[in-house]
Amino acid sequence: METTSPLCSENNQVFRSYAFYASILIVKWLVLSPLTGLLRKIKRAYANPEDTGDAGTQAVKQDPDVERIKRCHQNDVENITPFLILGLLYTTIDPSPVVALYTFRVFTGARFCHTLSYLAGKQPARSMSFLVGMICNLSLFAQILSSTL
Repeated sequence: METTSPLCSENNQVFRSYAFYASILIVKWLVLSPLTGLLRKIKRAYANPEDTGDAGTQAVKQDPDVERIKRCHQNDVENITPFLILGLLYTTIDPSPVVALYTFRVFTGARFCHTLSYLAGKQPARSMSFLVGMICNLSLFAQILSSTL
């Protein structure tokens, strides 16, 4: 009788790969918030009057660069969140460690490319990297679904 290692075991290569790449993505995702705040301060594009630090100042305005980084952050919310859920579920179906590793790597690379191309305003790199990440998520979904049927 074959015994499988627990999900969070150090012997579960797929979970370890997932944990590594998920952690990298979460940190990347989290870094965009303080970057937005820093850019707001530099551009004096505050979201609320009290954020200016000066009770008499009404420096609430929108700035195209601040809005771009906010949209980039929102795109991470919309794409990394499903990856985190699907990736965790994927680790439970006993997938090939090599396929899992490359799927996690490609998704992570695609999200970094997406962020860099989004912030630089570069097309078609932004669309292509978005598509690659979406394909990774759909692949995870399809493999999970097929293993449960």
